[in-house]
Amino acid sequence: MEGFFGFFPCQKSLQTGKNFVLRYNIYLSLLEKKFGKVNYCIANCGEWELHYYQDERIFDWSEARDFQADVVVIRIGENIWQAKEKFKAHPIAPHYAKMVDYFCSNPNAKVVLTDLFWRNEEIDSAIRAVAKGKNYPLVSLNDLGECDENMAIGQFWHEGVAIHPNDQGMRKIAERIVEKIL
Repeated sequence: MEGFFGFFPCQKSLQTGKNFVLRYNIYLSLLEKKFGKVNYCIANCGEWELHYYQDERIFDWSEARDFQADVVVIRIGENIWQAKEKFKAHPIAPHYAKMVDYFCSNPNAKVVLTDLFWRNEEIDSAIRAVAKGKNYPLVSLNDLGECDENMAIGQFWHEGVAIHPNDQGMRKIAERIVEKIL
């Protein structure tokens, strides 16, 4: 596999003590079993979530776009709710679609989108509409966020951190995404 690109919101891992590391190791090990060595580019576009309606912000990640990945996974959206006062004036779907198009610079890339770990119908429906309109596979994650066993509850003192996916939740997310890639 020449290139794998993905971006993801904050995830927590007790095993690594660092955000992201375990998740990418899971993705990479699953992909490398099938394809051998994988080159990849990761962009943390959390800032886009807070300002999704400002389309020019996505240009901050031009280096990731220029990577021209063979597989593009877009795993983002949980923090868009923080801009909910903008939803009426700036519907999510058109801005999300522009962001997806921006990162899909390789016309032959396989593109995989996911809905949210924490169910939010307004955001999930926008993501589903873009996936359907562009005929991209959609990985559903809502059910994972409804099970405490997939969250870091009791593992972190901060409640906002503790409701993020734990190692088990991250593994399940990775397995579902890789299943769609394969």
